[in-house]
Amino acid sequence: YSICRYNLKNENNETLIDVEQQPYQINVVDNKIYYCTLGNTVVEYCIDTKETKNLAYEEYTLERLQYFDGALYYHSCFVTNKANAKTLVKKIDLTTYEVETVFDFVEVYEHPKEYEIHGIKLFSLNVTENEIFFSGRLRMKGEQEDELGAFIYDRNTHKIQRIECVDTIDLMSMATYVTDDAIFYMKSVDIDNENKITVLDHYGNNISDHYHGLYVGIEE
Repeated sequence: YSICRYNLKNENNETLIDVEQQPYQINVVDNKIYYCTLGNTVVEYCIDTKETKNLAYEEYTLERLQYFDGALYYHSCFVTNKANAKTLVKKIDLTTYEVETVFDFVEVYEHPKEYEIHGIKLFSLNVTENEIFFSGRLRMKGEQEDELGAFIYDRNTHKIQRIECVDTIDLMSMATYVTDDAIFYMKSVDIDNENKITVLDHYGNNISDHYHGLYVGIEE
């Protein structure tokens, strides 16, 4: 497998690194590339020196790798055997390379019906300064069926809010993007098979009418 760079100006296609294991979830920060291999290792590749470094290893699945404000965030999950499921969101400080657990879903989330939960398989992970938005499939204990859910983790209060005001299916997309005050996501509309972008506030209320064009962060 190879990680390549395509120059839009001169249309030059350059192979940066050949790797034995399939890379995925690539993040590029300054002159470094961060990616996962085999679903459980985070690798750093320096474009200038061509050096590679393994930053983190998880015994179970490592996914949803995302860069934000000097750190890489990811989800570590084991759900093959529901009795031993684990769900952690972690971050790697790219200055010290220390790995820290941000939260354990099972420990933080309280199901409103007091169901017992093994964990959650994440479908999306969006990190902002104050909150982390994620959606996924809850793995339930006993005879309870697994269920879908969309959530916001408050990084200051360390509490999880479940978004109940919208159809959860609409929030499961990998394309979901979250800012400090809004959630942008694709919504399928039955009329004329139209697709549109819908915007929610962090309480799940539709605030699409506030946007007269789509922008993220600044009015451009």
